[in-house]
Amino acid sequence: LFRENNPNEQGERSIYQLVHEHYFDGCIIESNLGDFAWAATFANILEKRGIPVVTLNFGIDEVENVPFMMPDAYDAGYQLMEHLVKVHNSKRVNIVLTSEDDMFSVQLVKAYKNCCDLYNLDLV
Repeated sequence: LFRENNPNEQGERSIYQLVHEHYFDGCIIESNLGDFAWAATFANILEKRGIPVVTLNFGIDEVENVPFMMPDAYDAGYQLMEHLVKVHNSKRVNIVLTSEDDMFSVQLVKAYKNCCDLYNLDLV
């Protein structure tokens, strides 16, 4: 499940070698697992074994018949920003993303910027 030529991934991904499909009959893969190529490989393995797979926060183009769901990251991000500003009086809010180009992060950054504009906050 990991790329042999990357020693860091051997340790990071080795836990997934312990996953045995006879313990479950469906799988949700979330994007924060890290490498999308790994997620596609894992989804492909499960699909070939007849285990349905769905994903959250990302789609897998390389594997057929894997539906995905994208939560409303814009609304969630906006509500979280407003909470920090209104409840905690935050003026310099930082945003930490696992990736800056996935769909979830793009929407989260948009909400962050719009909220900063509304409340006249500096982007950090």
